[in-house]
Amino acid sequence: MKIGKIVIDICPYCGGTNFRYGYQSGDCRLYGANSFLNNQEPIHHLVCEECGAIILSWVKNPRKYPKDIPDNAF
Repeated sequence: MKIGKIVIDICPYCGGTNFRYGYQSGDCRLYGANSFLNNQEPIHHLVCEECGAIILSWVKNPRKYPKDIPDNAF
């Protein structure tokens, strides 16, 4: 399976080769962009059909998030 430039053919946890798509929305959105209106975005996931592991997570607009990690994030 190819997602953008990333190719995933096998689950690193169980060796499965069948994947499903899901996304988190509502209260499970990714926050961190500078303005309030652009501050929420669904998180998309590639899930292994065999073991249920989330193999890959992504957002559609990664450039809207800051490069610097705030000190209070740790």
